[in-house]
Amino acid sequence: MDEGVKLIDFDCVDSRMFVLSDDLTLVEIDLENNEVKREVNLSQIVGAEIIQGQKARAFSVFKELDMFAISTKTCVVLFDYESGDPNIVRIIQVPDVTYITWCECVVVLCIEDEDSDDITLSCYELEGEEPEGKITIKRFMSQ
Repeated sequence: MDEGVKLIDFDCVDSRMFVLSDDLTLVEIDLENNEVKREVNLSQIVGAEIIQGQKARAFSVFKELDMFAISTKTCVVLFDYESGDPNIVRIIQVPDVTYITWCECVVVLCIEDEDSDDITLSCYELEGEEPEGKITIKRFMSQ
């Protein structure tokens, strides 16, 4: 990694490790051979113009569907990696997402409001445009 680039998160699927840095570079490592299998800047993928010039904020892998999600300051992008190279599945126009997780076929987003003490958890189905549900809670721990 270049100086000044920060690690956002990593996750493993079988013998593959995915590592995302804040400059939107995704590195896939083959753990059986200890080799870098692929390195791609996600902002250079067709359809990813919306995230060009932005920094990654969160990363999560959904192993069962061969998908992963990343967030930037302005949106969340869902990618399919089943074919090997990442392809965009959809873009969710939700800003300020700081954490992503999956619950079955639902992506759960943690959205922090910088102007208040509120954190909103929003649940999106893979095909739905609007959240299936959301709850807002008060931040109870200092940053």
